[in-house]
Amino acid sequence: MKHLVQGFTTIMLRGLATLIPVVVTGYFIYWSISLLEQVTRAALLLLLPEGAYFTGMGTFCLLIIIFICGLAMSEIHMEHVFRWVEKHCSRIPIVKSVYGISKDFMSYFARQKGQHEFGQVVAVHFDEAGFKMVGFITREDMSHQSEVLEEKSKVMVYLPMGYQIGGYTIVVERSRVESLDMEFEDAMRFILTAGVSDKNQDSE
Repeated sequence: MKHLVQGFTTIMLRGLATLIPVVVTGYFIYWSISLLEQVTRAALLLLLPEGAYFTGMGTFCLLIIIFICGLAMSEIHMEHVFRWVEKHCSRIPIVKSVYGISKDFMSYFARQKGQHEFGQVVAVHFDEAGFKMVGFITREDMSHQSEVLEEKSKVMVYLPMGYQIGGYTIVVERSRVESLDMEFEDAMRFILTAGVSDKNQDSE
C-alpha cells in the first residue's frame, strides 16, 4: 500500500510539473492580449462608428501600428526626427528616468540572437570566501563612466540573482574572471532558475 501511494504521488507530481508551466504560460499570453485589447478598445470606440468594433480589433490594430513604427525607423529621415524628439524629451527629469529604463529594457529584447549587450559568460572567483558566481561582462572599458573606474585591469560584471529578483553590478580584477563556454540563453536560464534548469533535459 505504501509503494502504491508513493507511485501515485510521483505520477501526480510529474503531471503537475508538466501541466503548470503550460497553464501559467497560456494564462500570461491570454492576460497580455486582454490587457492590450482593453488599452486600445477605448480609443477605437471613439474613432469608429457604432457597431464597427469587434473583439480582437484592438490587438490587431496595435500590432499594425507597432509594425509601421518599426518599418518607419528603418528610414534614415524618420530616425533623425525620432532622435531629435528623444533628445528633447530626455531633458525632462522624470520622463528621462522612465523613458531611459523602458528603452534599455526593450532594446535588449529587440536584439537578434548573439547581439545581446551582455558580453561573455564568466565565473567570478571569490577565493577568500571559497566560491564562484556566474555572471556576464557588461563593460571592459569604463573610462568614460568615471575616473575612479579607469583602471584597465578591471571589468564590470553583472551577477543576476535567482528567479529574477534582482542582481549586482560589480567591478572586479580581470584575474578574478574566468570565461565559461556557455551560450547567453543557457547561462541566463541556469542562473534565473538557481541551477534547477538543465540544458540536456531541455534539449531532449
